Amino acid sequence: MTNIARFIKKQMYRNKYSQFILNHKKAYQVWTDMRTRIFNVNSIDYPRYGGRGIRICPEWKSFKQFLKDMGDPPIIFGYTLTLERENNNGDYCKANCKWASAIEQANNRQKREVRIYV
Repeated sequence: MTNIARFIKKQMYRNKYSQFILNHKKAYQVWTDMRTRIFNVNSIDYPRYGGRGIRICPEWKSFKQFLKDMGDPPIIFGYTLTLERENNNGDYCKANCKWASAIEQANNRQKREVRIYV
């Protein structure tokens, strides 16, 4: 295969994958945000996720598998549901995740230590 043929094949794949991502834009954003919280030590959320030992199941390293397992986030009354781990100390995986409203998310928060300085 010539260099030109390889380049064209690569561009065709890229365009096809880009269109796939555009069709699932919100789910892709959720997937990338999840990965940022787990893997990016510079993320403000890292200490509460990756820093606590929360992981992503190996299958979800692929966006296509994440999408197959979770689907696109539903929209209810104009609000897009967000990804929630049912067990707050559990990993991101199909068995532990669901789409949840902001109210459901608030009820599943980790307790934070409150400090009062005098």
